[in-house]
Amino acid sequence: HTSNIGAIEDRVTALWIADNRLVEMRLGSGDLPSVEWATGKSWWVSTDSRATSDPDLLRVDISVGPGADSDAVLAKLTGFIDRESMAK
Repeated sequence: HTSNIGAIEDRVTALWIADNRLVEMRLGSGDLPSVEWATGKSWWVSTDSRATSDPDLLRVDISVGPGADSDAVLAKLTGFIDRESMAK
């Protein structure tokens, strides 16, 4: 039971990091780190943005996993960003 709670906590944290990254990108925060620190652990963050059929929008896919060297993905989030906010 305890290990299940830890796994749920990690997935929630990873989703929280992905959501924060999407907000940072929407705010035009510029260069964002590929490693974040949260809940006493390091987390890698990968972002992939691509054009959509709407020339004013970009699709952003964000993946988050534990540790800087892990391939495990605990959260994936897709969002859309106004191109103008990316240019800031």
